[in-house]
Amino acid sequence: MLGWIRYAEDWVEQETTLLLTQTWVASPPTRQPTATNATGLIVNPASSGVQQLGVDYDLEDAPYDFFFPRAQDEGWMVQSLRYRPVRSATYSALDYTSIKNIAYIYPLLNDFFRVPPTWYVEDSDFGLVRLVPAANVQMLPLFAMQLSFMGFAQSIPGGLWLQYTAGLTANDYISRFSFIKQLVLAQAAIQALMTIQGTLNFGATQYNINVDGLQYQTQYPKSGPYSGLIEQFTRMRTDLLQTAFNKVSGPMLITL
Repeated sequence: MLGWIRYAEDWVEQETTLLLTQTWVASPPTRQPTATNATGLIVNPASSGVQQLGVDYDLEDAPYDFFFPRAQDEGWMVQSLRYRPVRSATYSALDYTSIKNIAYIYPLLNDFFRVPPTWYVEDSDFGLVRLVPAANVQMLPLFAMQLSFMGFAQSIPGGLWLQYTAGLTANDYISRFSFIKQLVLAQAAIQALMTIQGTLNFGATQYNINVDGLQYQTQYPKSGPYSGLIEQFTRMRTDLLQTAFNKVSGPMLITL
């Protein structure tokens, strides 16, 4: 049963992009000490200056591509994160945001610009991050970034590095995301019933026994003995999935 629940948790995370536990995501983790220093990351001294899985981050992800149109007009360098909801794991004065680090690469200069934490503007549930220059505006890095972006291309593959914390907290499970437990259990029930439905006589629609007792036949519905329960849990799962999508992706508008 625990195995089915774990499989169901993985399925829910893949379908909804919701992380069910607090996770420190590195997009990507740094591989060289020079990159670690340039992006302003603080790593374990025993890691020789690079990030180690389970020590400096929990989940490895790919870097994000920079697209110049996102920085035009009212874009404010908007970036949608792959995992959500974005939550802060600690609430100290030094870690007041769930975004741990954002760094841009200058392709023409082969350098990094670490975005000041005071620039981060987050939409936690939807996993959106915008950069609004506030304090510590550095004209030289901004000018170098503009030169690099304008002179290089309309996009920079892997040009945006992010470190952030995402996933449901204990408070989420007793408030707005309390339905997630039901969603996981509904998916686990579907998997369990589909696995064991051929091993029991529950749900049989017809029994045939010959007089001599040498022949015994049991007939089930074509869809299986547990088809009714599976259909019931499937409807529950569909409704709860829609609720989850509305929480982290906004209402889904469909045009017929």
